Amino acid sequence: MKERGLCSSWVPGGCWVAHVDGKGGHHRLVPISNRFFEHLTAYLDSKRPADAGTDQVFVVFKRPRRGQPLTAAGLDEVLDGARRRAGSRMRPATSCGTPA
Repeated sequence: MKERGLCSSWVPGGCWVAHVDGKGGHHRLVPISNRFFEHLTAYLDSKRPADAGTDQVFVVFKRPRRGQPLTAAGLDEVLDGARRRAGSRMRPATSCGTPA
């Protein structure tokens, strides 16, 4: 997942992983559940603009950049909005995914 792109592969043993190029160029393998693919399929079928001018999975929904690749700043804006809507339901998580 270079920035917001998506590259995944099947790993022997029965799970999918995303190849993530993180901060400082560190490469990581991130496990992906089958539920992710169910949600991704729903997004691609019903939310992602059909006229997107890129093969990037995650794109901008609003004009004037509709259909262009989602930038880091755009992703921050999406997440900020989700945090505001979630209000007190949002809890910080530790790096292992359990509540802090």
